[in-house]
Amino acid sequence: MNENHLIKICIIITLIGILLFFITYKNEFEEKTISQMINSEEGTKGIIYGKVTIILQNEPSIFFIQNEEKIKIFSNKKIDLNYGEILIIYGELTTYNGEKEIIAYKVIKQ
Repeated sequence: MNENHLIKICIIITLIGILLFFITYKNEFEEKTISQMINSEEGTKGIIYGKVTIILQNEPSIFFIQNEEKIKIFSNKKIDLNYGEILIIYGELTTYNGEKEIIAYKVIKQ
């Protein structure tokens, strides 16, 4: 085989791989309401929106957001928060001391 044949084969295999990736890719985080997250199984991942209503601690960050319902958010990172800020939270539902809460992977201020 010459070099041109190998390059063509590599390009074809790469394109097939990229195509298969996009066909089989499933977004891990889906947009949900706080109610949907609360009523989900532990370990459910989602994207939720809400307004900061209570700030318990800054580092690690522990706070509550509220939309139609209120839920506690925990983040290992320090987040500078203000009451009333609207946040987008990428996180996972868990239970701590009998209460459902979200472990935040990513927090975006609106």
